[in-house]
Amino acid sequence: MNEEKQESKIIGTRDFEEYLDRDVVILMWEGKYLYGKLRSFDQYNSITLENTIERVFNNGKYTERKCGLYIVRGENIVIIGLTNLKLSTSDKVSQEQFLENLKTY
Repeated sequence: MNEEKQESKIIGTRDFEEYLDRDVVILMWEGKYLYGKLRSFDQYNSITLENTIERVFNNGKYTERKCGLYIVRGENIVIIGLTNLKLSTSDKVSQEQFLENLKTY
């Protein structure tokens, strides 16, 4: 009987080293996405992002806000990964239009 072993991997601060000085996307606990260049991290998985853009998605549309230098506490991070910042499947709208769309739902 051939059973394949699946290795589970817990991401720790050591794993963040491969993301240093690279463009990453972070899914936050409250559902926002942060895009930026990972500049530093600590033993609590808190990170510093440079040239950060915050994006919020709803029904195939998104809005974004430039945040600049951004510090994120590790407890607020759900997942982190590499990104190229391009969105081809969603339409960008202004924050006002986005809020109006939220009110209609």
